[in-house]
Order: sequence, then structure tokens, then C-alpha cells
Amino acid sequence: MKVGDLVALKLCGDAGKIGMITDAPNPSYLGKKSPELRLYWVLTDKGNQCYSGNQLIRHRWMENESI
Repeated sequence: MKVGDLVALKLCGDAGKIGMITDAPNPSYLGKKSPELRLYWVLTDKGNQCYSGNQLIRHRWMENESI
């Protein structure tokens, strides 16, 4: 996933909400070994918050976009 992607949230208090990735910092050692643990900053109606990769689902509107 990259900056600008629309994502749906899961496995958190904001599950079901839609957001946009605003920042994808360089992954830590752990994030490189397990991509689901990489951290992303996502803008939602609550503001910009940090989520891990396993809490994000690429929104279906983005499926046809090039990677």
C-alpha cells in the first residue's frame, strides 16, 4: 500500500470506516519481516491516526488502480 490509497479499517475501534493513507514511513526491521506489522498514517473523520498493515484493507475502489 502507498500514500493516497483508500483503505477500509478492520480489527480496531474504527472498523468499517474508510480512510486514506497519508504517510507510509520506512518500515522497521520487524515491519520488513512481517508486512502486516508495518505502520501507516491514515486520515479518517477522526483525524490522522496510525494503524498497522493488518488493520487495513485496500478499498475496492482502488482495485483497478495500478500498483
